[in-house]
Amino acid sequence: MKMKYEIGDHGSIQLEAIADGIIRVRMGKEFAQSISERYSIVDASPDADCSAQVNENTLAAGSLSLTIDAANHQILMRAEGITSAITLMGWGESAIQKWQERGEWLKDRLEHWYDRQNCTKFEERAFESNVPPFGASFSITGEDRIYGFGEAADEFLMFNGKSVLNRVLYQKNELPIPMAMSSRGWGVFFNTAWWHGTDIGAREQDQMYFYGDHGEIDFFVLYGGSLHGITQKYTRLTGAPCLLPKWMYGLSYIANYHARNFDVLQDARDFRREDIPCDMISLEPGWMQREYDGSTSKDWNEQKFMVRDWMRTPDGDREKNYPGTFISVLRRYGFKLSVWLNCTHDFTPEEERRAGNDTDFGIEPWFDHLKRFVDEGVDGFKVDPAHYTDSSDPQKVYANGMSDPEIHNLLQTVLSKQMHLGFEEHTGRRPMHHFCGGFSGIQRWGATTCGDSGGGKKSLGWIINLGMHGHPNMSCDMDLHTKERMHYAMFTAWPLLDSWAGFFQPWYAGDDIEEIFREYVKLRYSIVPYSYSAALEAHIDSIPLVRSMPLVYPEVSETWDNVTQYMYGPSMLISSFNDRIYLPEGKWLDMWTNEEYAGGRWIDYEVPANRGGGFFLKGGAIVPKWGLRNYITGADEEHMELLLYPEGESCYTLYEDDGVTNNYQGGTIASTLIEVSADAAGIKISIHPRQGNFDGMKSARDWKITVICQAAHPSVSVNGIETTCITRDGKVIFHMPGANDGASTANLLY
Repeated sequence: MKMKYEIGDHGSIQLEAIADGIIRVRMGKEFAQSISERYSIVDASPDADCSAQVNENTLAAGSLSLTIDAANHQILMRAEGITSAITLMGWGESAIQKWQERGEWLKDRLEHWYDRQNCTKFEERAFESNVPPFGASFSITGEDRIYGFGEAADEFLMFNGKSVLNRVLYQKNELPIPMAMSSRGWGVFFNTAWWHGTDIGAREQDQMYFYGDHGEIDFFVLYGGSLHGITQKYTRLTGAPCLLPKWMYGLSYIANYHARNFDVLQDARDFRREDIPCDMISLEPGWMQREYDGSTSKDWNEQKFMVRDWMRTPDGDREKNYPGTFISVLRRYGFKLSVWLNCTHDFTPEEERRAGNDTDFGIEPWFDHLKRFVDEGVDGFKVDPAHYTDSSDPQKVYANGMSDPEIHNLLQTVLSKQMHLGFEEHTGRRPMHHFCGGFSGIQRWGATTCGDSGGGKKSLGWIINLGMHGHPNMSCDMDLHTKERMHYAMFTAWPLLDSWAGFFQPWYAGDDIEEIFREYVKLRYSIVPYSYSAALEAHIDSIPLVRSMPLVYPEVSETWDNVTQYMYGPSMLISSFNDRIYLPEGKWLDMWTNEEYAGGRWIDYEVPANRGGGFFLKGGAIVPKWGLRNYITGADEEHMELLLYPEGESCYTLYEDDGVTNNYQGGTIASTLIEVSADAAGIKISIHPRQGNFDGMKSARDWKITVICQAAHPSVSVNGIETTCITRDGKVIFHMPGANDGASTANLLY
């Protein structure tokens, strides 16, 4: 449903209800399809069941309403007692002057507005365009704690009193997202890729404003009632988070730049011999015949990696490939192979083709030249920032006629999109590629890393911030020689050990570090069912694996701006780079020392010498686990484990699928509800039958139950029959069956 108000020679203001809690605002003469819609990054088609209503000059969509005063370019937002006054940039002389002053103030405050970027170097360049400026302001109060803006911050979460340049900048802001989220449950997502700035109460304390020298006013007002609710509205527009192959939630390893096929196989053998689980090995640019070859004619460096056409079956069936290649050897040991890419490719012709434009631009689709490598056994790709994220030029023009200031931001997401669709369409399998750049909608199309910024405290801040936008699949280059960095990296979506420059294999790190690393990796692999379930939950509900404290505990003021601790999934609190930790209400168990803490307070924390940070289990935790293994398959498990830390009433849903295909996008997911109730007499555990189905799902499974509790002489019955249990180190351990056709219940009496 739309409302349109004429504003004279300058066109009109248009309001459109997209979904309950989402209203689009545009101002201009013509409301053509935006480039983000044309390239399928944003879906602004209205929901059929949107409960939109019009009442004179007010448009409502669910509990969100906008009332327009077109003559003054003003809109009043209302949502469940919350209000914000929105002012659109007018065309009168005084209005233009006011906005230009705001823009100049922002430019003085923010560096590199239109500079040419070449890696870390910048130089001034002129940029001219006939496209007019745009601006919109939103009133904010002292109750509005503002979050958002992608990777715009690494030392804080709250942006009050700050200014942001919404432009992809290498190692400064590689993944900007022009979205602001208020702690009061409302937000705004600007639908523009133009380089622009946002001020959040720094210049005018009660105003947040977006300003760009070029572009049109086009934004979505969001109301979700909470930070998580706003994220859900955002992913309704930009797409649900994608799911990586199940094996990607284990350990990935990047081999040395100069490695040859024998060196790579030696690394693979050493991972297995040293009893360190690992799933993927990745090659750096040395695999190419011409190093740093960003063209579409790259080939293997046969002096290092002997892979020739005759070794590949013509029908593309990789299982029939020549068994003597190093790729075949890796596969036999359970490893997947990834290779490094860089590019300066123009992705706009392929996007135009997909949008229905049959013009021949003379530029082939990027993924076409990668198909042969996939057929030869490559399972994934690392896309380097060179020279797409680390370079931009205001004077560059793409095949679709757009310039860098207009589309460079969006092309970061388009790159991931074309990698995703290319692999998916060629193989029918779930793709795995990672890139450090991105923009709006990146969560739908692939995984990202913190790039060349490494794996320090800065990267942790980026990962936590991006999670609040519904982007779950973030990682960073782990530093195994710094325990704090190793620690938190193991509790990201997909841990990544990078040995591209030097010798960072764990067996070369010294006996002590190697043992610590081995213990961390084995811990990581034991909780893959927990991590993978959280990844599926991210797809279903737009809640990330790495969850900021204000996202989970919005009422706890002590954690509103905390970037040194977070929740990993629903039940694990992780801290790093700090010796003072805030534990929310409830009981918490230190998983390193088994010490129990009462929450609702700060604690001074001394990290054990062989660990890198805090790892606490939340009271009421239900953690699915499995037995140790060296690598991950997508196969369903007949034997699983549950780690329980009971407190009152708690429940947990375990999500599962086949781990390989894209069937999850159509809802082919199984879920198991697990409920635990604890009181002074004992504990009741109920495992409900699995709902849903997927290829290869077993009809039943056996559960090993480990209950953390103090019980000197417990008795356990399962489905009414007394069963044997073991008491050890403050834990009660027993087995119970689970089936898909009925619930299984256990009672543990103290």
